[in-house]
Amino acid sequence: MVLGLVIGVGPLAVDSSLPAMGDMAIGLGIDVGRIQTSLSAFVFGVATGQLAWGTLADRFGRRPTLIAGLSAYIVAAWALGLADTIEPIILLRFIQGAGSAAVFIVSRAVVRDVFDMTTSARMFARLYQIVGLFAVICPVIGGQLTELFGWRAVFFFMAAWATVGLIVVAFTLRESLAEPDHTALQLRQIFASFVELYGDAAFRGYLLVGAGSYVGLFAILAGMPIVVIDYLGESPAVFGYLYSSVMIAYLAAAAVSERIVRRVGIETTAAIGVAIVALAAILTVAANAADYVILETVVVVNATVMIGFAFTMPAVTAGALGNFHHMAGRATALMGFTQQAIGAVTVFMIGLATDGTPRPHTIAMAFAGLIAVGAYVLLVRPLRAKET
Repeated sequence: MVLGLVIGVGPLAVDSSLPAMGDMAIGLGIDVGRIQTSLSAFVFGVATGQLAWGTLADRFGRRPTLIAGLSAYIVAAWALGLADTIEPIILLRFIQGAGSAAVFIVSRAVVRDVFDMTTSARMFARLYQIVGLFAVICPVIGGQLTELFGWRAVFFFMAAWATVGLIVVAFTLRESLAEPDHTALQLRQIFASFVELYGDAAFRGYLLVGAGSYVGLFAILAGMPIVVIDYLGESPAVFGYLYSSVMIAYLAAAAVSERIVRRVGIETTAAIGVAIVALAAILTVAANAADYVILETVVVVNATVMIGFAFTMPAVTAGALGNFHHMAGRATALMGFTQQAIGAVTVFMIGLATDGTPRPHTIAMAFAGLIAVGAYVLLVRPLRAKET
């Protein structure tokens, strides 16, 4: 329950800010592409922060790591609400992303500390359901706050929510790490751990399947506001409701995926997710090629990729971490770093290619399908053959 409260700070920082991007650009006197750079900085912060927090979580424990990360997030969010130029905003978004990375790391590590691999997949599915619930609510909140009070109110809301979460964590969360690894901070040990992780065929395969899904996710985060607000001319509030409808589809799929993984296993659940992500890529390319990019098609294709994401991520997370109970913090850190780094590159490239059309979003979706299918066929599927 405690993790459920704080795990929302990540989607809160991203999803509630999406409807405010246009208002931020106007208020700061810059183009929306620069605002997307700040989103990319947040994602890079999440990526690099995970490497540090994972090691610290294995050395000092889950609880103090989470408290430190939330504290950094809160300070950055308050400062973002007061910033007047894009340069400090980019830096503060990086810091906020690094702070939120601690939440991702600790949540995954606690689940891996307590449960076996199959049960972990179900628990990850539940955590992703909570993330999905935040993703449904946050864009609506962000859109309303932006229209009523301006973009700064969105960041003040982030800070207030994280402050409540920090207080709850400080007083209620128990430490789940049975025995700290006193060698975790040694550079030789860190390097050896990462070599061991990347050397594991299951870790590599599931990691890259998840990376494909993350490209799809960040294509939505960076591309959907441009398509809906700039290309189709809708308001931030309308975008908030449309984005929430996409996340409702994700939330429903996450609830189903928990049952599916129990019945058919991790590998088959991942296969279902990959097939849906590939379908989303095909639908996106077809809609763009037919010049039929309207609100209905935007919602359908983005909802489809999020349904695939809901099936893919619990399975690939459990599959990648399955052999690394002894260093769950570092394993989830490296996994998160790789996925978030790919996501950050996706956001950055969409920002560079932004031309007021759906084209950058479409290209990113096509890559999402190619990466997910290629990684599954070439790396994950052969694992079953080796086992038999």
